[in-house]
Amino acid sequence: ANLDDVELSDMEGSFDAEKHAEKKSMRVANARAQFEKNVKHYAPPPTNEFAAVNADAVAERAAVDAMIDHATRCPIKASLYWICRSQDEFDWFAALLEKCMDGPCQDMFEINLFCTRDLDRSKFNINVKNVFTGRPNWGALYQDVKDEVAQSFPGINSVGVFLCGPPLIGKQLRTTARRMSDDKLKFDVFTESF
Repeated sequence: ANLDDVELSDMEGSFDAEKHAEKKSMRVANARAQFEKNVKHYAPPPTNEFAAVNADAVAERAAVDAMIDHATRCPIKASLYWICRSQDEFDWFAALLEKCMDGPCQDMFEINLFCTRDLDRSKFNINVKNVFTGRPNWGALYQDVKDEVAQSFPGINSVGVFLCGPPLIGKQLRTTARRMSDDKLKFDVFTESF
């Protein structure tokens, strides 16, 4: 199974993170088991204390490793769009956001904060450069992502959009994803509503 082979019903409904993680874990375990089986099949019997591995076993191991890497790949980039009513709501999360921005994967993360009420930047306690007042324009954001993927990541043909929030925003994200998806890039939306 491939992570890209997600049923349409899975995309339209709620995303069950625990179930997804369990399935991914099972796929990795199955791939590793198949790898072990293939290595034993292709490897010649040991001639001394060090087992000799023939070219077929090495090629098989490389193919299985590539399959495991594909099934467990990490995102190239992660953009967080966080919407709150007041800037006080951002403060409880400030330390974690700053760790993301200063950590080993800092080049991978982009954090965008939207405050739907008035924002006093002089009292803002989070060291993030992308802070906006108002609600996000989803169409413009999807277009920005689409342009960035075309320019910086030309081999990428799908973008995952994950929402933990109100169902109305999920509906907006799915509608915009359908409108913005095309033959070159598809937006897949997964939602967890509360």
